[in-house]
Amino acid sequence: MPLALAAAFLLSACIPASGEPTAAPAASVNTAPVPAASPAATAPPVAAFPGAPANWEELPSSPGDWFYASRPPYSYAAFGKSEQDFAFTIRCERTTGTVSLGRVSAIATPQPMRILAESAARAVTAQPRQGSVERLLAADLAAHDPLLDAIAISKGRFAIEVAGTETLYLPSWTEVTRVIEDCR
Repeated sequence: MPLALAAAFLLSACIPASGEPTAAPAASVNTAPVPAASPAATAPPVAAFPGAPANWEELPSSPGDWFYASRPPYSYAAFGKSEQDFAFTIRCERTTGTVSLGRVSAIATPQPMRILAESAARAVTAQPRQGSVERLLAADLAAHDPLLDAIAISKGRFAIEVAGTETLYLPSWTEVTRVIEDCR
Protein backbone atom coordinates (compact mmCIF):
# COMPACT_ATOMS: atom_id res chain seq x y z
CA MET A 1 0.00 0.00 0.00
CA PRO A 2 2.75 2.53 0.74
CA LEU A 3 4.14 1.97 -2.81
CA ALA A 4 0.74 2.75 -4.39
CA LEU A 5 0.48 5.89 -2.26
CA ALA A 6 3.92 7.08 -3.39
CA ALA A 7 3.06 6.42 -7.05
CA ALA A 8 -0.17 8.40 -6.75
CA PHE A 9 1.68 11.29 -5.13
CA LEU A 10 4.28 11.38 -7.96
CA LEU A 11 1.56 11.21 -10.62
CA SER A 12 -0.34 14.07 -9.03
CA ALA A 13 2.76 16.22 -9.17
CA CYS A 14 2.60 16.02 -12.99
CA ILE A 15 -0.95 17.36 -13.24
CA PRO A 16 -1.51 21.11 -12.72
CA ALA A 17 -3.85 22.28 -9.98
CA SER A 18 -6.57 22.99 -12.54
CA GLY A 19 -6.77 19.27 -13.22
CA GLU A 20 -6.09 19.62 -16.93
CA PRO A 21 -2.89 18.32 -18.50
CA THR A 22 -0.66 20.95 -20.03
CA ALA A 23 0.94 20.78 -23.45
CA ALA A 24 4.67 20.49 -23.74
CA PRO A 25 6.32 23.85 -24.34
CA ALA A 26 6.92 24.62 -28.00
CA ALA A 27 10.53 24.25 -29.06
CA SER A 28 12.15 27.44 -30.23
CA VAL A 29 13.49 27.25 -33.77
CA ASN A 30 16.62 29.31 -33.04
CA THR A 31 17.52 27.72 -29.73
CA ALA A 32 20.79 25.85 -29.87
CA PRO A 33 21.59 23.35 -27.18
CA VAL A 34 23.91 24.74 -24.56
CA PRO A 35 27.04 22.61 -24.34
CA ALA A 36 27.88 21.27 -20.93
CA ALA A 37 30.76 23.04 -19.26
CA SER A 38 33.93 21.03 -19.55
CA PRO A 39 36.51 20.99 -16.80
CA ALA A 40 39.52 23.22 -17.30
CA ALA A 41 42.16 21.49 -19.38
CA THR A 42 45.36 20.69 -17.59
CA ALA A 43 48.59 19.63 -19.19
CA PRO A 44 49.24 15.94 -18.74
CA PRO A 45 52.29 15.15 -16.66
CA VAL A 46 55.44 14.44 -18.62
CA ALA A 47 55.92 10.71 -18.83
CA ALA A 48 59.39 9.53 -18.01
CA PHE A 49 61.27 7.62 -20.67
CA PRO A 50 61.37 3.86 -20.32
CA GLY A 51 64.05 3.03 -17.79
CA ALA A 52 64.04 6.51 -16.24
CA PRO A 53 63.06 6.51 -12.57
CA ALA A 54 59.51 7.81 -12.04
CA ASN A 55 60.81 10.10 -9.30
CA TRP A 56 63.81 11.44 -11.23
CA GLU A 57 63.05 15.03 -10.11
CA GLU A 58 63.54 13.97 -6.49
CA LEU A 59 66.90 12.26 -7.00
CA PRO A 60 70.02 14.11 -5.84
CA SER A 61 71.73 16.36 -8.37
CA SER A 62 74.84 15.02 -10.01
CA PRO A 63 77.97 16.32 -8.27
CA GLY A 64 79.42 19.49 -9.73
CA ASP A 65 78.76 23.15 -10.47
CA TRP A 66 77.95 25.25 -13.51
CA PHE A 67 80.71 27.41 -15.02
CA TYR A 68 79.74 30.12 -17.53
CA ALA A 69 82.03 31.66 -20.12
CA SER A 70 81.63 33.86 -23.17
CA ARG A 71 84.14 33.58 -25.98
CA PRO A 72 82.62 35.11 -29.13
CA PRO A 73 80.96 33.82 -31.18
CA TYR A 74 80.11 31.32 -28.43
CA SER A 75 78.88 31.39 -24.88
CA TYR A 76 78.60 28.24 -22.87
CA ALA A 77 78.03 26.74 -19.49
CA ALA A 78 79.85 23.60 -18.44
CA PHE A 79 78.73 21.36 -15.59
CA GLY A 80 81.30 19.43 -13.60
CA LYS A 81 84.22 19.79 -11.21
CA SER A 82 85.64 22.76 -13.12
CA GLU A 83 85.41 24.57 -16.45
CA GLN A 84 87.99 22.11 -17.84
CA ASP A 85 86.76 18.96 -16.04
CA PHE A 86 83.08 18.71 -16.94
CA ALA A 87 80.48 16.09 -17.85
CA PHE A 88 77.97 18.26 -19.74
CA THR A 89 77.94 21.52 -21.64
CA ILE A 90 75.31 23.78 -23.14
CA ARG A 91 76.67 26.11 -25.82
CA CYS A 92 75.22 28.98 -27.83
CA GLU A 93 76.55 29.76 -31.27
CA ARG A 94 75.27 33.29 -31.78
CA THR A 95 75.92 33.45 -35.53
CA THR A 96 73.58 30.53 -36.26
CA GLY A 97 71.19 30.82 -33.29
CA THR A 98 71.96 27.23 -32.33
CA VAL A 99 72.14 25.81 -28.82
CA SER A 100 74.16 22.61 -28.48
CA LEU A 101 73.72 20.14 -25.64
CA GLY A 102 76.89 18.09 -25.19
CA ARG A 103 77.57 15.05 -23.02
CA VAL A 104 81.20 14.03 -22.50
CA SER A 105 81.62 10.53 -23.97
CA ALA A 106 84.27 8.53 -25.79
CA ILE A 107 81.54 6.89 -27.91
CA ALA A 108 82.25 7.60 -31.58
CA THR A 109 78.83 6.80 -33.07
CA PRO A 110 75.55 8.76 -32.96
CA GLN A 111 73.50 8.00 -29.84
CA PRO A 112 70.03 8.91 -28.61
CA MET A 113 70.11 11.66 -25.99
CA ARG A 114 67.06 11.77 -23.77
CA ILE A 115 66.22 15.07 -22.10
CA LEU A 116 63.75 15.27 -19.23
CA ALA A 117 62.46 18.55 -17.84
CA GLU A 118 59.52 19.24 -15.57
CA SER A 119 57.17 20.16 -18.43
CA ALA A 120 58.73 18.48 -21.48
CA ALA A 121 60.70 15.44 -22.51
CA ARG A 122 62.30 14.56 -25.80
CA ALA A 123 64.78 12.21 -27.39
CA VAL A 124 67.23 13.72 -29.89
CA THR A 125 70.19 12.26 -31.75
CA ALA A 126 73.56 13.26 -30.36
CA GLN A 127 76.42 13.27 -32.86
CA PRO A 128 80.08 12.64 -32.00
CA ARG A 129 81.98 15.92 -31.84
CA GLN A 130 85.43 16.84 -30.65
CA GLY A 131 85.20 19.54 -28.02
CA SER A 132 87.98 21.89 -27.04
CA VAL A 133 88.83 19.69 -24.06
CA GLU A 134 86.78 16.49 -24.32
CA ARG A 135 85.10 14.29 -26.88
CA LEU A 136 81.36 15.00 -26.85
CA LEU A 137 78.09 13.57 -28.05
CA ALA A 138 76.17 16.72 -28.94
CA ALA A 139 72.69 17.60 -30.18
CA ASP A 140 71.84 20.95 -31.75
CA LEU A 141 68.57 22.77 -31.12
CA ALA A 142 67.23 26.02 -32.55
CA ALA A 143 67.50 28.82 -29.99
CA HIS A 144 63.70 29.16 -29.77
CA ASP A 145 63.03 25.44 -29.30
CA PRO A 146 60.42 25.05 -26.50
CA LEU A 147 62.52 22.26 -24.98
CA LEU A 148 65.12 24.88 -24.02
CA ASP A 149 62.45 26.90 -22.21
CA ALA A 150 61.36 23.75 -20.38
CA ILE A 151 64.97 23.13 -19.30
CA ALA A 152 65.43 26.72 -18.14
CA ILE A 153 62.25 26.86 -16.06
CA SER A 154 62.31 23.28 -14.82
CA LYS A 155 61.71 23.07 -11.06
CA GLY A 156 65.20 22.69 -9.77
CA ARG A 157 66.65 20.24 -12.29
CA PHE A 158 66.59 18.51 -15.63
CA ALA A 159 68.02 15.15 -16.68
CA ILE A 160 70.28 14.09 -19.56
CA GLU A 161 70.56 10.46 -20.50
CA VAL A 162 72.91 9.09 -23.18
CA ALA A 163 73.55 5.38 -23.77
CA GLY A 164 76.86 4.25 -22.32
CA THR A 165 77.08 7.15 -19.84
CA GLU A 166 75.73 7.83 -16.38
CA THR A 167 72.46 9.79 -16.32
CA LEU A 168 73.02 13.38 -15.23
CA TYR A 169 70.54 15.18 -12.96
CA LEU A 170 71.51 18.81 -13.51
CA PRO A 171 70.38 21.87 -11.56
CA SER A 172 68.56 24.56 -13.58
CA TRP A 173 70.77 27.40 -12.47
CA THR A 174 71.06 30.84 -14.05
CA GLU A 175 74.03 29.80 -16.20
CA VAL A 176 71.73 27.56 -18.26
CA THR A 177 69.21 30.34 -18.84
CA ARG A 178 71.97 32.82 -19.65
CA VAL A 179 73.37 30.62 -22.45
CA ILE A 180 69.89 30.13 -23.93
CA GLU A 181 69.18 33.89 -23.76
CA ASP A 182 72.55 34.66 -25.39
CA CYS A 183 71.24 32.95 -28.54
CA ARG A 184 67.94 34.78 -28.74
